[in-house]
Amino acid sequence: MSTNSGPLPCELLLEIFECVMPAMEAFYDADHIIRDWDSRGYYTDLYGNLRRASPSSTLARCARVSKIWSELATTTLYRELVISRLGRLRAVEDVMDETGDSAESEWTTDERSALLCRTLSERPDLACRVQTIQAGLGRDCDRGIRYGTLDAAVDLIALCPNVVHLDLTIGCGDDLSNPEGLALPSEDVELLGRLTQLRHLSLRDSQHIETAGELCDIPYFEAIVDLVGLWPTVETLSLQLDARNILVQPDYKWSSGRTFSHLRDLRLGYVDEDVAIAIAQHSPTLRDVSILYARAGVLSGLPNSVTNIEISYIHDSELPSISHLHRLKSFAIVGGCEATSVLDYLSQLPRTVETLTVTIDFFFGFRRDIDLIGERLQRLHALCQIIIDCENRLGHSHILELHAELTQTFAARFPRLSFVFKDRNHSWNRVPRLTPDTGGPAA
Repeated sequence: MSTNSGPLPCELLLEIFECVMPAMEAFYDADHIIRDWDSRGYYTDLYGNLRRASPSSTLARCARVSKIWSELATTTLYRELVISRLGRLRAVEDVMDETGDSAESEWTTDERSALLCRTLSERPDLACRVQTIQAGLGRDCDRGIRYGTLDAAVDLIALCPNVVHLDLTIGCGDDLSNPEGLALPSEDVELLGRLTQLRHLSLRDSQHIETAGELCDIPYFEAIVDLVGLWPTVETLSLQLDARNILVQPDYKWSSGRTFSHLRDLRLGYVDEDVAIAIAQHSPTLRDVSILYARAGVLSGLPNSVTNIEISYIHDSELPSISHLHRLKSFAIVGGCEATSVLDYLSQLPRTVETLTVTIDFFFGFRRDIDLIGERLQRLHALCQIIIDCENRLGHSHILELHAELTQTFAARFPRLSFVFKDRNHSWNRVPRLTPDTGGPAA
């Protein structure tokens, strides 16, 4: 096959490469990493496997075709930088097999960051193309992995003014764990504050799987809040910070002038309630909240501005009423919850709910007493759509059968109600990794 690009202009080739690496279909899906374990207690490196078969790999092969293709493909590849391994991956074996010395892996991580900084300093055109950075601070004590230092992360981030998505893993022994140095240096604050295009921010801990992890240095609450507050432009915030791994100073005072004025979407995994509630209550534009494990304190602390809630799992046996959310339009329980618990909780929903999302197991649990569902939902006068998450578990004929049964059962009470069956492939932390350029093709 000929590799000659012929008369194709560079702009057209660049557009082709953008199609090879589609922006809106590349997701960092933390839910896969949360659910999939291997037999030895470590998470399977699904992210690494996906990367090897991803559009990025295809694009990397295109870069080897010719000098012209290499230059154009490189600009697209540099949209996403990954300089640290994700926590809870099968990383120890890989590192030990390659080097035979875990200390060598620390040197490799530092070298990778330094090399990127040197390359981006020499090629500001590439630095301007970077839209996603995944980096880390401190170390993963359970597996002997060093993510990097705060200084190294600041040096790298400061070189990339157009970053849209920043994903930070906060490990043990990092600069955010020192009670005497909670405040970031003013020069770091100034450098990080240059990210005026940042829209998506993900913060996670190293997700310890050993009890020894509880004895490690862990970040302070105010340090996390200060870090989030550096970027007032953030619209989507994802937090995966275990409650056991956050220290809250008893005398901490929330700054009266601090608000997250642009935050609209809050994703909460294993997270400290104090952190989640503090950020939610100081986000006047918050609309969407996704909660991996719902806790009573977090739900009761949500501000009235919230219009959409998605819960994956119910953590407490009795959840509080969320009737104070007078603007709530959409409510979803899409994970492993008992059908009776879901039914009891639906009776507490605000009357403003228009769209309800439940799993197919919910209706299976009440197949013989489906009228009971109608009685509980009757108070929701605005309800017009029920989305049923079926996860590819039903054939087309079974879906048609259940759809007809539900429509007939609810027709009298809800004449405007429609039923939609979807395989939503839901994930509490499904955030676009890459965002397409808003301008024209690069020269």
